[in-house]
Amino acid sequence: MLYTIGKPLTFLFYKLFFRASVTGNKNIPKDGAVLLCVNHLSNHDPLLLGTFTKRRIHFMAKEELFRMPIIRQMVRSLGAFPVDRNNPGQASFKAGMEILSAGKVLSVFPQGRRFAEIRKEDAKPGVSLFALKSDAVVIPVKIAPQYKIFRKTRIIIGKPIDLSAHRTDKPKSDTLKAVTDLIMEKIMEL
Repeated sequence: MLYTIGKPLTFLFYKLFFRASVTGNKNIPKDGAVLLCVNHLSNHDPLLLGTFTKRRIHFMAKEELFRMPIIRQMVRSLGAFPVDRNNPGQASFKAGMEILSAGKVLSVFPQGRRFAEIRKEDAKPGVSLFALKSDAVVIPVKIAPQYKIFRKTRIIIGKPIDLSAHRTDKPKSDTLKAVTDLIMEKIMEL
């Protein structure tokens, strides 16, 4: 309910104060599992992305947000689930896979935390595990430039990434690195 009520309000906020726009919304399939791989500039990113895309998006969020009862309820109602960034375990991976198995949209930040620059070296291999272990359509997304009041912020949604050459039942570490690098390259190209 908070998601439905909040979306028009956040749309207005981001339009007015950040002149936000989106290109490539048509690249997100109308149904089926989708993995959005997004650079992470700011705490605004999940709200901006959820506001300007047509489908409801689920996010991994740092576990610290789930320690405060009011914020925990709000973040959960927005479709987030906790992840320990220092020690991501099976529970977070399983929660993400359940979302994808249900044919929903999961957004992940491959770099794991906020960075001003998009660099392959900062990306974590967890993104490629989601990409290779699910049947999700993998889509790169770039948010740019840095958020500045009354300056234009853009969401650029790229075309799906073909990972068929990398799919295997048990991906090895070199495959995970290659897929993570490919995803980051596609984000940087946008």
